[in-house]
Amino acid sequence: PDEARRAAGLARAPAPRSLAVLFTPRSGSSRLGAILEATGALGRPVEAFNPEFVPRLARRWGAGGLDDYVALARRQEAPGGVWSFEATPSHLWRLFGAPRRFAALAAPDAVVWLLREDIVAQAVSSARRLQGGPDHHRGDEAEVAAAEEALLYRPRDILARLLTLRALERAGERWLAALAPRPLRLSAERTLAVPPEALAARVAAHAGVALPPLPPLDPGHRKLGGERNAEFARRFRRDRAALVRLVERGRRPLLAALDGPEGW
Repeated sequence: PDEARRAAGLARAPAPRSLAVLFTPRSGSSRLGAILEATGALGRPVEAFNPEFVPRLARRWGAGGLDDYVALARRQEAPGGVWSFEATPSHLWRLFGAPRRFAALAAPDAVVWLLREDIVAQAVSSARRLQGGPDHHRGDEAEVAAAEEALLYRPRDILARLLTLRALERAGERWLAALAPRPLRLSAERTLAVPPEALAARVAAHAGVALPPLPPLDPGHRKLGGERNAEFARRFRRDRAALVRLVERGRRPLLAALDGPEGW
């Protein structure tokens, strides 16, 4: 640990409130995080517990261990007085090892659980990353179109991602069971069905945070994967129909528990 940086960090007061966004890959977490940050009242949701980022952040903050690291994370800049972060169940397992340890150290005041209702489309979107497809639609239209055209239908990759996503969903439920607050259960599809301002207001209400009047919010993210993604999803559903039925049957209770967007 860098004792000077550690001491300076711990001298700051921790954020009075905390918000955790637990998500599965390709479920719209980047868009949700951008919306929450744009409010100026719900922190700056970063993947502080992503093992790929932890060593760099630990050095920056002078942390000497995991307890130190969490304490210092709580004391970083927190717009609106909210320490917010995003993590997948895999991130938490690799860093904390057990839900009970995470609950004891991080103890978020509010939790959002973000999934995707169409897990086959999610698996296709995740598999495309193995071919170097873009993460988000922010760049040149021609460049994005060329990248889309180069994508290949690889059912083995889609199958691997489908099974991984389903395992992450089950793991997420185990992590949520160890946390005291009831999660706000969202899906990518439902977050896209409402204006960003309504989504921010719903999360703020769940977190117990009063939002100021908001202008129209632009998260700067657009949905990727049009007809080509849809074509790959249709082909996979046809090729592995029995497996897809089995997976969707197992997910019914998960989807039935989703919140909103009625009444937002």
